[in-house]
Amino acid sequence: MTILEAFNLFMNPDSQADENRQRLVRLVKEKWSHEDLLAIQEQLAKIEIEANREENPLIPIRRAIMEEVDIITYEEALVELSQDVRQKIWDKLNKSGTACSNILSNTMWVYSQVMCGVLRSYSFVLYDDIGEDDWFAYCLKVTRSYAKVTVSMLEKSVTGEDPQVEALLYKEWNKLLPQIKESMLRYRPREKVQIATEELAV
Repeated sequence: MTILEAFNLFMNPDSQADENRQRLVRLVKEKWSHEDLLAIQEQLAKIEIEANREENPLIPIRRAIMEEVDIITYEEALVELSQDVRQKIWDKLNKSGTACSNILSNTMWVYSQVMCGVLRSYSFVLYDDIGEDDWFAYCLKVTRSYAKVTVSMLEKSVTGEDPQVEALLYKEWNKLLPQIKESMLRYRPREKVQIATEELAV
């Protein structure tokens, strides 16, 4: 299977597919232009080329998945806030766009969900790289904890509260997270990952 074949399969789910995936695909087909679809296919093709050059092709694939998970978890943490606070945060970070009450309205989140879904499907078919409590489940849990700390710090900074505690946690997470991500590259496909409770402390 090529990665573009994986993309086409992801974008044409059968009736038994997960409801969230079906909703995501419907949204993409309704809202995205032909140029948008070509752009994501080009990005996927670049990842495939890089993977084919590596002795262990799973490493660039997993790195790409982790980049998308960063965006997904950050956006999911932001959407828990009020629209007014999200707007203040986005203004603070000099980001354009209007805060949305529905996370599926966010272009970055949708893009990353599609990228992540396709890459996961591709790595499963070629390398059997999906399993219960595997590196990806670990990645989601750890990255969600980091995103919560980051967004909590930003929230307090724009609402006049003292973000000192969150800032300290954020600093520690920035030291720890790169090490954890590197460790995720070493796990075998389907290998179960034991997560230390202190790693998820928020």
